[in-house]
Amino acid sequence: MKTGVKKDGTMVARQCNAVLDGGAYCSLGPLTTVLVGTFQTLPYRIPNYQYDGYRIYTNKPPCGAMRGHGGPQAHFAQDVQLDMIAEALGIDPAEMALKNGLRTGERSAAGFNIISSGFTECVQKVADETKLKEKRSSKKADRGKAYGIGLGCGGFPSGAGFYFTKHHIRTFLRHPQSRGGRRRERAHRRFRHRSGIGQHHLPDRGRGARFGP
Repeated sequence: MKTGVKKDGTMVARQCNAVLDGGAYCSLGPLTTVLVGTFQTLPYRIPNYQYDGYRIYTNKPPCGAMRGHGGPQAHFAQDVQLDMIAEALGIDPAEMALKNGLRTGERSAAGFNIISSGFTECVQKVADETKLKEKRSSKKADRGKAYGIGLGCGGFPSGAGFYFTKHHIRTFLRHPQSRGGRRRERAHRRFRHRSGIGQHHLPDRGRGARFGP
């Protein structure tokens, strides 16, 4: 994950390359791959955004998904990186969050319309009640253990609809020509249909195509 910011902490760009270990079967893998890219566009304003996600088949047991799958990983990486950026720029993390938080009426990089946002009020209240600035400026250590406080911000969409338009998605499927591979291909095509992405929008590989592992 790479994030571009101005000297005052304003975010101007984000580039993320995510590789997901999906185990031996497709399951909800394509959706999780998409969600890793969409969740990190909340709750911050990212004017220029590029995301490349790869779901890899590995020799591991099948895995499934719980609510919000893909969100914790994306938000953890984002929060840690923004914390490092704020420290390098000498900016309070709460101030940086307030500067970049999406507001009512704006649109996220993934296409979410923010019809109602209390992000500013939430961050301000958390920072005040926890005395975030004071605690971060006074580092404490006891018997070799360090104690500190951090700020993490996230978002979750609500409502129906897909998260990227057809112009933003390219899907590739590589697998050996085996019976199991054909099952995975069919499952993948069902995902395309149910998510509202027509197959004519995506590159497809015909029966005579050559597949690599």
